[in-house]
Amino acid sequence: MIYRSSSNPTSFEIKEIHCPTNCSESLTKSGTQINGLPGRGLSSSSFLQTETGNLGVFSMYVLGFFWICGGIYGNEAVVTSAPPAIVFICILIFTPIFYCTPVSMIVGELAAAMPYDGGYVRWVQEVCGSKVGGHTAYWSWAAYMVTAAPYPVLAFQYLSKVMDISWLASRLGATLLVVLLTIIKCAGLDFVVKFSGVIAVVSLLPTIPYCAIGFFHLTPSHWISMEGDIKITLLLSWTLWLFTGFVGLGTLAGQAKTPSRTLPITLILLLVTITIINNVPLAVSVSLEHDRSKFESGEFTVLAQKLGGEWLKWMFTVGANVSMVGLYMSSILTADYSLSLLILPHFPSLNYDPLAIKRSAIHRFMVSTEKTGVARIFILINAILVGAVVWLPFESIVELGVVLTAPSVILCMYVFVYLRLFRADMIRPFRIPVNKFGAVCIAILPVVITLTNAATSLFDPEPVAGVRFLRLYVVLIVGFIGTSVHVVHFFITRKFRLNSNLVNSSPYCESIPIFSKEESYGINKDTE
Repeated sequence: MIYRSSSNPTSFEIKEIHCPTNCSESLTKSGTQINGLPGRGLSSSSFLQTETGNLGVFSMYVLGFFWICGGIYGNEAVVTSAPPAIVFICILIFTPIFYCTPVSMIVGELAAAMPYDGGYVRWVQEVCGSKVGGHTAYWSWAAYMVTAAPYPVLAFQYLSKVMDISWLASRLGATLLVVLLTIIKCAGLDFVVKFSGVIAVVSLLPTIPYCAIGFFHLTPSHWISMEGDIKITLLLSWTLWLFTGFVGLGTLAGQAKTPSRTLPITLILLLVTITIINNVPLAVSVSLEHDRSKFESGEFTVLAQKLGGEWLKWMFTVGANVSMVGLYMSSILTADYSLSLLILPHFPSLNYDPLAIKRSAIHRFMVSTEKTGVARIFILINAILVGAVVWLPFESIVELGVVLTAPSVILCMYVFVYLRLFRADMIRPFRIPVNKFGAVCIAILPVVITLTNAATSLFDPEPVAGVRFLRLYVVLIVGFIGTSVHVVHFFITRKFRLNSNLVNSSPYCESIPIFSKEESYGINKDTE
């Protein structure tokens, strides 16, 4: 095994481990793992990343925009959570300054220092060890899977504004849309990647005439209204949902051309752009409609017709549905790869098989292929789970998705503080200009906001789908499943270690060198 020498961090020491022949072949022939990029998998070279990607500022900006925001569709419901003055304070000042700015700066520093494919999951693994890193990957997968569910629902909510669709019909339509897109994914037809430019233009095009025409109807007195109640759970969850994704953007660090420059600039541009997009259309909408109770998802279509006529209404309808399909495919793609990252290290035989097309149908279904990137079984598992989640109320899906991101945000902040306190000499191409105390203060802000949102969402007594504390039960079930799998895995690996002497003495074993987790930047706790 190759690892950094404790006496000389710039050199490597080599030890050997024994592995059965078939294990060696599966490791050396594996192909898809970090961030779903073919050929960068469980082989040893993937753990020591020295090359940079090819994404510049513009490419990263476009990709990050649809990763974090994707347009204005679905933002209307935030108006029902509080009086307009409170809403605009939250989405114009509070969340961008006290949540997004610290998170984006911290992600920029960590990504520049550790430009790994996999982002915060790899960072947590480096600092906290493989066990905590595994749990981080698990919660990330759950969050991405739930986060993908609102988009099919939202697509039919926009359609319901131009045609008569009942609640049951809209949920059945959302389920069928998930089935259709799953079939397309299993067939390897990734149209979102091929037509990403078209999707971007169609999604954003309606916003331009809406804001341009609406500029002449702005009524600032409506923005500062304090009339109405505050729904704190909905307000916190929705404002965080509008800006969520900055932590996840660190997963693209390994694809940046020059991470020390590309990521910080991109994050600043995204923060400014998304803040403007989240506020200007809502300012127009609040000026046009005084009744807050009407601001449910899809209301932009109604207001577009009021403002510009039928042509603008249909532009919003088409733009919303195209945007929702693109956002769903992007989110579920991330969930598919997150699930594969959880399972494949323990079952390398399921990794990329270039000869899968010549094997049985069951084999092709169980292994990664060049067309799908991940095994179809992972795509199917996520599709089944999303198909169940879409039947929950739309607002509850959003709130649950934001809550499930809490472990990732908190651990990312912990990694930043730990490295500032105990690895002060670590090379940081981009560094936030604060001392250790300032670093702790910056990291505390997102943690406090995240914990406050989680507490208000989980312990909100208002029934969801007729069940009180439903979100709390779901999170407890997710945590129980993750803990149970960890315990079972612990006993299985413990039994394997007890029998390792028998394996090592087998004449069918051979020695192969691989990189251990201790090689990366010398920051793992195990090397202290």
